[in-house]
Amino acid sequence: MGGVRVDPHGIKMHGQMVEDRVVTLLDAAKKKLGEDGVANLEGGDFSITLFGAAMGYPIAAQFAFEDVSAQKKEADEMAKKLGETALTWHQAEQSNTAK
Repeated sequence: MGGVRVDPHGIKMHGQMVEDRVVTLLDAAKKKLGEDGVANLEGGDFSITLFGAAMGYPIAAQFAFEDVSAQKKEADEMAKKLGETALTWHQAEQSNTAK
């Protein structure tokens, strides 16, 4: 008929790759941003010559932490939805009576 071919197993594997690679790397980044000496630096930790860094660093570190958290949540959801898509497509193929 239409010639559309879908590989549910490939979709499922893609979701697993997102989980294994992307989510794992985002977890590592989030953990690194929360480590001592990264997240808890404050303005007083900089010398007077780095006034701009002293003002901007705490804000940037918080923004990075929140951004990584949001990206991790999105990647988790994407991996889950890819798995659900693969299962739904597989079930649809199995129920297809017009084969």
